[in-house]
Amino acid sequence: MENKEYAYWLAKGERIGIVKVNKLLEYFGCAERIYKATEAEIMKSGALNKKDVEILCDLRRSDSFRRELEENEKAGIKFTYYADENYPEKLMNITDPPFSLFYYGELPENDRLSVAVVGARNADYECLQTAEKFATEMAEHNIRVISGLARGIDVNAHIGALKVKGAKTYGILGCGVDICYPRENFRVYEEMKERGGVISEFVPRTSPIARNFPMRNRIISGFSDAVLIVGAGKKSGSLITANLALDQGKDIFVIPGSIHNPHYAGSNYLIKNGANVVTEIKDILDAFGIFLDNSTVDARNDRQKNLTEYEKKVYNILSLEPIHISEIVSGSGLRIQDVTSILINLEIKDYIRDAGNQHYVVVLN
Repeated sequence: MENKEYAYWLAKGERIGIVKVNKLLEYFGCAERIYKATEAEIMKSGALNKKDVEILCDLRRSDSFRRELEENEKAGIKFTYYADENYPEKLMNITDPPFSLFYYGELPENDRLSVAVVGARNADYECLQTAEKFATEMAEHNIRVISGLARGIDVNAHIGALKVKGAKTYGILGCGVDICYPRENFRVYEEMKERGGVISEFVPRTSPIARNFPMRNRIISGFSDAVLIVGAGKKSGSLITANLALDQGKDIFVIPGSIHNPHYAGSNYLIKNGANVVTEIKDILDAFGIFLDNSTVDARNDRQKNLTEYEKKVYNILSLEPIHISEIVSGSGLRIQDVTSILINLEIKDYIRDAGNQHYVVVLN
């Protein structure tokens, strides 16, 4: 067999856990030697218990893993492992590095600056728009955006990065790469295959079970040079990512929020304990020694110059908090039919968004 086949066999034994796999590799040196070892020799390593050894040996006897590897490759699923030349340098020195990775698209470049954007799945509208805005601005400055493709902050960060022509963003999954979870993010998932990558340490067809998601956080932080926390609650998984990033010597950036809003409880806790406060993209760029591209700022200001007087009047009433059309009519002094027409035009221009039930909010991009 080829080295890749031995590696895939060991990856299939993921149920024994990455810590035990790494102990096996430390003892035997490579997947091929583990594959060729007897049950007694594997037991002698002290890395596995008897049940774990039976799992590996059953996989070896079935021999189906080689067919699976071929099927994955035909489906466009790429595979790399720790001893492979394509294995990412950024993951080599983290605690319990993944033995193998499966991915669509490509892996993040080792020499390109990357920032993970993470936060709550049930984030409010303001948090979602803030994540999207910062991701767009980072992408405009050639920073790769890393996240987990989960609902909430994760997917909005990916969406923000994808708004920039030529930008790439990478999603680290808690299931097999052939499964889009949650399904509602399928459009973004498909676009990321072409503009970045969808990556997992779990073999294809692995279901999105709860214990997988905390595990993937070390890979999110491992691929990143810093982590940006947006709207993390007190028990948010983002705090796990932040702690992993600190262990890996990465910077933690946090966007502060109201002390009365539970969506920011975890974020404000991190700030109290020394995380870097971020209120604008310049704060992140300064930390990396990147000069703010004023042409980008000017382009944003120019957008409002294209609005008519009445459009500006309506636009300036709106904010990140949903406002009902009746309040917009009252505040602008315009007729409701005129306000309705202006709102439609502003939405077409991507200045605002319909938040539902005749409520409108601004779009931060």
